[in-house]
Amino acid sequence: MICSRCGMEHSNIGFKRCSACREYMRKYKAPYRARRVLDRQPGSCTRADCGRPVEDPSFKLCTRCRQSERDRIEKDPTHNLKTRTNNLRLKRIVVEHYGGSCACCAVEFVEFLTVDHILGDGQHHLLPCGSRYVGTALYRWLIRNNFPPGFRVLCISCNMALGHHGYCPHSNLKQEVHLGRPRVCTPHPNQEGRARKRRSYWIDNYKLPAMLAYGGVVCNCCGENHLECLNIDHIKGGGRAHRRKTGTVLYIWLKQNNYPPGFRVLCTNCNFARGRYGYCPHERRNGTLNRKPGGIRSGAET
Repeated sequence: MICSRCGMEHSNIGFKRCSACREYMRKYKAPYRARRVLDRQPGSCTRADCGRPVEDPSFKLCTRCRQSERDRIEKDPTHNLKTRTNNLRLKRIVVEHYGGSCACCAVEFVEFLTVDHILGDGQHHLLPCGSRYVGTALYRWLIRNNFPPGFRVLCISCNMALGHHGYCPHSNLKQEVHLGRPRVCTPHPNQEGRARKRRSYWIDNYKLPAMLAYGGVVCNCCGENHLECLNIDHIKGGGRAHRRKTGTVLYIWLKQNNYPPGFRVLCTNCNFARGRYGYCPHERRNGTLNRKPGGIRSGAET
């Protein structure tokens, strides 16, 4: 790779500058950052020319600065494309280091892949602001820390099945269902048995009837037939707005409304890729690519 500052070649994966230039810029900016920290009051906006109080502690910027940043992004038509391209580049670097394919089902489409905490302790892997390390933030952390052990590559379907059910139907991969998730009360002596009964009731009364109403227990795109990896997709998009409008779980709403048209069965992988990138890589491979309409983040793949 070529350093963006000095033009020399370097081997620092995931960085635009070489080690010497990054060290120089770190020392150059250190006194400015130290002065900003001393001058900034606790709970104030971190932007250098602001200093207003932050209304929401989960953000570093105040409401006015966040709106100013949104306006700046809207005026730059290439911002989102450049950001998504760089995020996908970081994802490829991390995925290739940890094996390049799902450790459970061996799928290799990068659009389907994600990084999983092997011990299931992702809930406790937190940013300084208290949020979880997910997505690009996790990829950057892994690169900065030289790809530490304790992580593996899983596809979205296997990762979700493992987290929600404690096992993946594709292999003998297992994990305690509530590992790493804080409990709000003292566990019942028969907590696992009660959880199995609740899952069985939910599947028999809501999820399975919905699958059968929309074509059966099989993904309309790739043919996945494990119920643990399937869900219902809004064909025309807008799932988030629909859930916000109805205020209830989709499966319950479908049953109450006698399973109206406009929905289909997709596996978690195909559903995620369509929502994230606007297409499914199965369609790209088969030459039937048809981007999903409705504000989808297209252009992520380059």
